Amino acid sequence: MQTGQAIVTVLFISVVGMMVASGAMFALIGTYQSVTNTQLAARAFAAAESGAENGLLQLLRTPEYTGETFDIGPNASADISVETLGNNIVITSVGKAGDVEKSVIVRAHYTGLELIVDSWDEEDL
Repeated sequence: MQTGQAIVTVLFISVVGMMVASGAMFALIGTYQSVTNTQLAARAFAAAESGAENGLLQLLRTPEYTGETFDIGPNASADISVETLGNNIVITSVGKAGDVEKSVIVRAHYTGLELIVDSWDEEDL
């Protein structure tokens, strides 16, 4: 085998090896981003549910409650808004974690002094 052929063979093997390594690295980065987004979505949904529960609790304490921004641990929060139409109440809680937002909508009504939850729905934003 001549010297020129050996260099070409080494270069070819090196290029193929770098392509395989690059492909593996891109697959790893894609998997990491997918896992991160899944974790953020779960954290955003938990924040939205916590916000809805906080909204219900605040309504039990103060029937005039209209909402707030509720901080939930590091990098998670819920924006709570309360809309009251007579005895009917709609609590919208938007949980945020990173760039991901999830929403929980609770419909309730007052019966005397009792606050009755009619529905609890989740939405993707």
